[in-house]
Amino acid sequence: MTTGDMLRMARQAAGLSLAQMGQRVNYTASYLSLVETGKRRVVDDVVAAYEGELGIADWSDYMDRREFLSLSGGVVAGELIARSEGAPADQLASILSATRRLEDNSGAAAVLPAVRGFSLLAERLTKEARLAVHSRTACVASEILQYRGWLEFSTGRRQAADGSIDRGIQLAKAAKDPDRLVRGLSFLAHFKVGDANVGEAGDLIDATLRVKGAHPMRRVSSLYHRARVQAVLGESYQAQRTLADADKSAEKTSGRTPPEDVYWYSDGLWGLYRGRVLYHLGQREQGLAEVRSGLTAMPAADRSAEWCQPWRRSMEREQVPD
Repeated sequence: MTTGDMLRMARQAAGLSLAQMGQRVNYTASYLSLVETGKRRVVDDVVAAYEGELGIADWSDYMDRREFLSLSGGVVAGELIARSEGAPADQLASILSATRRLEDNSGAAAVLPAVRGFSLLAERLTKEARLAVHSRTACVASEILQYRGWLEFSTGRRQAADGSIDRGIQLAKAAKDPDRLVRGLSFLAHFKVGDANVGEAGDLIDATLRVKGAHPMRRVSSLYHRARVQAVLGESYQAQRTLADADKSAEKTSGRTPPEDVYWYSDGLWGLYRGRVLYHLGQREQGLAEVRSGLTAMPAADRSAEWCQPWRRSMEREQVPD
């Protein structure tokens, strides 16, 4: 069975014609017909579009195990796990950690195809896991799905991003994992800021602050983002109070090792966040000075990472990223 066959079966299972599918994913029906029949190469964007529109969380309904692992690079993770000792969830977590650091230098688009495969494999492993190991597997699957959602968002695939984050949040809730839950809600808040839905972003950040049991550095991040939203909304007094709370929380966690999924959390990063809040509060020069100081304090690897480049470019323009 080809990937085109699987796309066709998934579309038909959803009761959609080629014309209807084309309207939903912004491709012509004739092009999708060529893709589904194998007359045109299946590109990652088309697979992501089908996944996002059809809500596909597990391609295994349409393929055997080998085909399932092969989709979007999943075979790489499958082969690495097969050669390794230890639980599959732990092996996937190790692969994810290495992939994140690879993305820092190579960019989101370079690692996205492999992460799509990892996410499908992780969801499959969660379904197959025995009760005794299900929670750990679900936690890793949640983290991978959320990371995939971030990559989809970073490369302009918003619909696929939302679907992946939502599935990650549901797994976090099922596993009763406060850290993964906070992370997923934070991603959605970031998406809302990008949509200029700042009020909705604030509601999501408030939800992260109500989660109990998460790592304290996650609270630091949420407080700085809450202060940022309040400043953008013109709530100056509230923003200054929240900023003070964030600074106190940051001081308490100074020098602590951050969670693996947010290994870039550091005193330097808090400087960037603090400077952005001050900038939006109208304290432009002090805000820029805080960001410059934060960049200097950050580890060299973080300063050179792709995610940090907008901050560095903004400094050249004497601005702070939104």
